[in-house]
Amino acid sequence: MSPSSPAARLPDFYAQPTLIRRPAPVLTEAETGAVLRRADAEATLESLHQHDRYELVRHIGSGSSSEVFRVRDLHLERFLAMKVLRPGVAEDPAIRGRFLSEARTMARLQHPGILPVYDMGDLADGRPFFTMQEVTGDNLGQLLHRRAQIQDLAERWPLSRLLTVFRQACAIVSFAHGRRVLHLDIKPENLLIGDEDAVYVVDWGLTSTVGERRRDLLGTPAFLAPEQLDPSGQRLDPRVDVYALGAVLYQLFAGRPPYTGSPRSVLRAVQQGPPESLQAVAPSVPAPLLHIVERAMARLPGDRFPSARQLGRAVDAWLDGTQTRQRVHRLVELAESRVEDARLLQGQARQLRSRLVRLQAMTATWSPESTKHRLWDLEDRADLLEREGKFKLLERRQLLHAAATQAPDMPEPHVALAECFREDHDAAEARGDEASRRMAEERLREHLAALPEDHPIRSEFTTWLEGMGALTLTTTEPEAELFLERFANFRRRLRVVSVRSLGMGAVADVALPTGSYRLRISAPGCAEVLLPLRIARGGRWHNVHADGADDVPLFLPPANALGSGDRYVPAGMTSLTSGVGTKTPVWVDGFVLQANPVTNADFLAFLDDLLDRGELDEAKRWAPRMSNRGGLGPLTW
Repeated sequence: MSPSSPAARLPDFYAQPTLIRRPAPVLTEAETGAVLRRADAEATLESLHQHDRYELVRHIGSGSSSEVFRVRDLHLERFLAMKVLRPGVAEDPAIRGRFLSEARTMARLQHPGILPVYDMGDLADGRPFFTMQEVTGDNLGQLLHRRAQIQDLAERWPLSRLLTVFRQACAIVSFAHGRRVLHLDIKPENLLIGDEDAVYVVDWGLTSTVGERRRDLLGTPAFLAPEQLDPSGQRLDPRVDVYALGAVLYQLFAGRPPYTGSPRSVLRAVQQGPPESLQAVAPSVPAPLLHIVERAMARLPGDRFPSARQLGRAVDAWLDGTQTRQRVHRLVELAESRVEDARLLQGQARQLRSRLVRLQAMTATWSPESTKHRLWDLEDRADLLEREGKFKLLERRQLLHAAATQAPDMPEPHVALAECFREDHDAAEARGDEASRRMAEERLREHLAALPEDHPIRSEFTTWLEGMGALTLTTTEPEAELFLERFANFRRRLRVVSVRSLGMGAVADVALPTGSYRLRISAPGCAEVLLPLRIARGGRWHNVHADGADDVPLFLPPANALGSGDRYVPAGMTSLTSGVGTKTPVWVDGFVLQANPVTNADFLAFLDDLLDRGELDEAKRWAPRMSNRGGLGPLTW
């Protein structure tokens, strides 16, 4: 093994203990003696008995060369964390020097995220110590481990909250870099989370000055940057800590460090190449965060974020965007709930209107006012419900506009607003309000333009705005010729304008602009038939029977079957209203009617014809007669 290889330098590997404690009552002297069973702890206890300021409470944690205890400051009556070198290593000049350097570095870096050092000195046995603020909570490594096992904890610590902790750590490390201090041992176990999610970066025992050349191998293997393994000793800069922060982010997403295994195998893996792709380990991680981790852990320092501050800002930008997206989703959901509210109110109003119509039919116009009070109350309640429904729909649009303003690039609010303006467009077109139709179309196009080009709603609504539909028709006569005509307004009168011939016998999905047409159908030996059509936007006109039969052939009657004034109305679907605004599609069989109103002479001829055929009862049924009430009442038929 080469003496300059990372594995050969492994004995110098150094890891600081985690400064952490869980809430616990102060132990009595007997309980303290039961807890401190190790030789080093007993030695510290013996040495502290001779100290006139600190009283040992209990053991907190251990590192490779030091121990951390909870002590009580007898002078100031407070509890602190005391870090002490172990007896077996206290005489090593290098370890002792790093220990004292850590205390001085922490004292110099005065930041809320770096534990303040209160005192420094030697125990009775000569071992150095320093005291610092005690933090109650978990370190990030412990939290991630417990979060993977406890569902409730995972719910209380979503990704956004963990990333908030991480960006605080970036800010603390950036502060140290601004004082030309490199941490060199950043890992989840060295990020403490205290009350109110306060974050502390601890274990500053391996620090180095920016630009210093380091030949020793110190740190945690899975979080070492590749250049730290260079035996020539490169000059280190803040991008070393950026790499370690990227590795922390990797573990936060993957649930494990970027490299796993024994220290020697990890060092070899770091030297050989990048870790397993985070996308393969955690495929649910959003692509922007994958890119952040890949850049932070780039093999070459020049490809990484140049500073911890910029790494934190990248995470901040994603968090801000995520929070904005969450707010927008909530606004869109709230807006859609207003539609449900409006439908409920409108349904209640319709029920009241139906009830009102029934009561009005049973109430004479000359009824006293007291009788009409009930009708008026119903009418007022229906009016109020309809107004409330309109207000709900207006509130929906206000919420959607707020959502679109907060996140112009998100498609959801633009899709919902496009649907709103399409409804406006349809309503204006149905009532012939061209100015309102054009205004709605312009607003609709604005929101369609905000959608991605490949968004299905953009494609569907753009096609719909082109105003095209289709016509499919078959006839009973293959030789029938189909002429398409339109009605044009000429000097305030509608005139028939020929459009074009559609061919013979049948047409299939002929594209036509939206609007009303008349189809003139003529065939040898058949009467001419006029068929009115309305081509809807994006719709397809075809003759569908009520029983579901599609494309029913249009019947052309023989020419001698109709009189000179008769007109044949072909069979087809139509809509009938119930009288309260709702329409029901119904199938109407073909029938014949006269082009002009029936005269008295025509009606008498009809009755005479019935008598000539011996249908006396039928003639009596149709004959006009006086009202059964006598007098000059209206004729009944």
